[in-house]
Amino acid sequence: MFRSKISRVLGVGVAAATLTAVAQGPASAANVSWGTGYPNLGNAVCSSSTVLSQTGVQLLTCITWGGGKAQAYTIAANNKSSSVLLPEVKNGVTANSATNTCAAVAMPASSSRFCNGPRITLPSGTCTTMFAFTDYYWFSSQAQWSPSREVCA
Repeated sequence: MFRSKISRVLGVGVAAATLTAVAQGPASAANVSWGTGYPNLGNAVCSSSTVLSQTGVQLLTCITWGGGKAQAYTIAANNKSSSVLLPEVKNGVTANSATNTCAAVAMPASSSRFCNGPRITLPSGTCTTMFAFTDYYWFSSQAQWSPSREVCA
């Protein structure tokens, strides 16, 4: 079902609980590359798309979870017949301060790209409500959030 939702979006186009013990260790940030695949931990939900002015690129923020793990990812879809610029994005989930950053790049025509956030592992026997976020700059600072979900280990 989720893949069909992505297909539909690509074709046409908050409250947070604090988790005090996430088994990821200290806060971290990593630079990663825009890729052509996204993580799938069994369940996923995405925000509505935001269309970037001038380029027409659609951005969505998603969270995938399952098996006591959660991961944010950002989808960028270019439905134009020419390459366009993607902004730098930083993403993560609210249960942890770790983030990943994908640098601004040229995106090929009629394609999609994914910026995968860090994967977090919850301590066994815990549950927390969390959502994914994407911060980016497109003429001004912008942010986007997925719907929140309870994730359990």
